[in-house]
Amino acid sequence: MTPDSSPPTVSVLIPCFNQGRFLYEAALSATLATAARLEIVIVDDGSTDPGTRRQLAEVEAVAADARCAVRVIRQANQGLSAARNAALDAARGRYLQFLDADDLLAPGKIDLQMRHCAVTGIDVSVSDFIEADAALEQFERHPGLVSGRGFGLEAFVLHWERGLSIPIHCGLFRASAVAGLRFDTTVSAKEDWIFWTTLAAAGRRIAYLGGAGAIYRRHGDSMCRAQRHLGRDWLTAATRVDVLSGGRFPDALASACRWFLTAYAPIASRPEPPADKPEAALPRPLPPPGRRARVAAPRVSVVVPVFNHAEHLPGCIASILGQDLDSLEIVLVDDASTDPRIPAFLAETAREQAAVTLLSHPENRGPAAALNTALTACRGELVAFVDCDDALEPNALSRLAGLIDREDGDYAFSDRWDIDPTGTVLRLARYGGYDDDRFEGRFRQDILNGMVASHLKLIRRESLTRAGAFDERWCGVQDWELVLRMAADHRFTYCPEPLYRYRVHDGSITRRAWRQQFQRSNAVRRLHAPALLRGAGEVSRRERLHPADLTSCVAIMRRWERSDLSVDLRGPPLSHRDLWFLREFNSYFDEIITDRPDLFASLIGFVWSPSILRQA
Repeated sequence: MTPDSSPPTVSVLIPCFNQGRFLYEAALSATLATAARLEIVIVDDGSTDPGTRRQLAEVEAVAADARCAVRVIRQANQGLSAARNAALDAARGRYLQFLDADDLLAPGKIDLQMRHCAVTGIDVSVSDFIEADAALEQFERHPGLVSGRGFGLEAFVLHWERGLSIPIHCGLFRASAVAGLRFDTTVSAKEDWIFWTTLAAAGRRIAYLGGAGAIYRRHGDSMCRAQRHLGRDWLTAATRVDVLSGGRFPDALASACRWFLTAYAPIASRPEPPADKPEAALPRPLPPPGRRARVAAPRVSVVVPVFNHAEHLPGCIASILGQDLDSLEIVLVDDASTDPRIPAFLAETAREQAAVTLLSHPENRGPAAALNTALTACRGELVAFVDCDDALEPNALSRLAGLIDREDGDYAFSDRWDIDPTGTVLRLARYGGYDDDRFEGRFRQDILNGMVASHLKLIRRESLTRAGAFDERWCGVQDWELVLRMAADHRFTYCPEPLYRYRVHDGSITRRAWRQQFQRSNAVRRLHAPALLRGAGEVSRRERLHPADLTSCVAIMRRWERSDLSVDLRGPPLSHRDLWFLREFNSYFDEIITDRPDLFASLIGFVWSPSILRQA
């Protein structure tokens, strides 16, 4: 509920099943679509993805404020229609806005449509939409697809998908107009068609408001993606729609069957995909010299947070056991892996290797929490961190331990090899690991523009304790945030040798949650940049830049040291290079001005704060 418990003006209704990586963008876009009091009702439809469960909790904390309440309702998986119906049952607003977890609303969309309803007395206001790819980089408009046929019963019965398509989040609905109406739970697709037809058959007044108010994302994980049974749902929905129309359109079913033969029969005729092969047992990680004894006072504790990655985990542990440093221990934390082979493999490894300590989380909490759990069990003077899908070079720990002694450092890091899933070297990543020119040779400034995270790092345990270990708010970029936090008063030392093998693959956290990685990187940079660049000083100047000024991150950083920055994106379309520059380095800007909803959609999931986006 909102803080004073008064009913919100708008309820935004979001069903979610394993789509947590998009949820942040969807929820933020809803908060920017209206200035009115609102509630966001998210129905978790039995998500099995641990990342989605964490994202649900984080969205509750991030999106909620004095104007916006966020409620999460959890239920067993029942499908999209049932999730929307659960949200409808919980909604308290006078207006209802449906929004799938992977889609977006344009800034001001809800406010414009509320005014449309108030001025005209209609029940439902409908906007245009923009179709986007999964990365929100390619956009396509479909003029006339929403408004070309009108909104009478005939249009919905005879022309749905055949000249008329309205994604459900294009509409803003008076709650009174949908009272007692629910989505059909007997179909797994085409529920929107039935719902819109039900509204038209009930005489609800639906009207068109120009302008793109919604962004509809098409990708393989979409809740409404084409399946083998999509044609069956089309025919079922066509029968329901014909009943709703009272049989007033004799050609309705024949027309629907003709469309089925054109659009769906080819999908239905595709062969079933092959069944998954049984998962092989994991090999035991016993390289020479075999078993390692427990050391009373280890020099180095090696921390390995584990979540699945069965195909790479044995090699990771083997590379640690094979180090030429005798005085070490390994602390493994199973972060509630969903692969059933992992717990048994880890338990066997701990039995075989006395130097291994095994800890477990009863539920997935993310890598930052797993690292902190491991630190509670570490006994070594120095602590190294290795992800469970990566590996060490044979002499990695002794090389860094010797360096940290010689230079009396608190934190040592190395270069790395980037490798593919098979272990083949892709490139040598030096220093910050970037090919472009973003470094000046001043470490405290350099680390703002190139994170030291995916390298081998060896840190004095007492320095970690003094710094406060890993901040779990920044899960996914916790390594880099720790570096930035320690930069002011700890000694860093760099080894220009590739001692770490960083695996690049689609199953990594960096790849799975890349939007979130960028957003949190910007937020972390913004958090620490004032102390590292401006010291205790304040700036009074303000500069407005344009795309031509986005020359390099170093140049922008230098301007930000002396001025607050805004960038005006009105005018010609933004280049792909400039878009990615702003996605990666918007932390140096206090305001981004745009008049295009597609550009807003391209940036909303990346900005350090949504407040910097201003619709002109």
